[in-house]
Amino acid sequence: MMKIPKNQSVAVVDQAGFTLVELLVALALLSVITTAILGGIDLTHRVWKTSPEREHRTEIETAAETLRTLLTQMLPAVAPGDDGMARLVFQGSPHELVAVNLSDGRSQVGGMALTRISFAKGKADGDTTATGQIRISSTVFRAGTAFAPAPADAATSALFHNVVSFDITYFGVVTPGKPPVWQNQWLGQDHLPELVSARVVLRTTIEPINLSIPVRIPTAQ
Repeated sequence: MMKIPKNQSVAVVDQAGFTLVELLVALALLSVITTAILGGIDLTHRVWKTSPEREHRTEIETAAETLRTLLTQMLPAVAPGDDGMARLVFQGSPHELVAVNLSDGRSQVGGMALTRISFAKGKADGDTTATGQIRISSTVFRAGTAFAPAPADAATSALFHNVVSFDITYFGVVTPGKPPVWQNQWLGQDHLPELVSARVVLRTTIEPINLSIPVRIPTAQ
């Protein structure tokens, strides 16, 4: 057996590996990198989800402004009724309004147009609440056909989609000598209401949107 002299030392060969400090540093760096990656994925998901919602809200705001403009441009036009007497062409009910307003010149030649704003309710889908559309149909105003049913060739477009409810109220003097009041219809009057308020409830993927669109009628007497 070989003996090592006392005055000689044995050389110890270092083995490759990580110290505890190096291991802790590596774990800390891995945690930071993982957090950054997951945060980036979450941010991308939120941006992707928010963009369609922002576009949808823009469409709703545009539709609300269109409805506001239509109501503002109502005119006190008259036409012969069934009895031959001149009647105000303004039929306001809780969910539909027929009146004369200024044409925008797109659906027909500029001038006066007979406009119908109505709620077309759809069918319920399972347990989901039924939704519909707020539609606008417009034809050239002619006194002789003002109170006739809407013609089949009337230009019709959907203003709002996914509508849960659509309610219209009217404010004005109903009885001469009495103060103006709010009511859910305006029929058989000889003057326009002072205010018209439309309330729209829309269904979205997040939560319902409630719109209240009060409009003052400038041509009301």
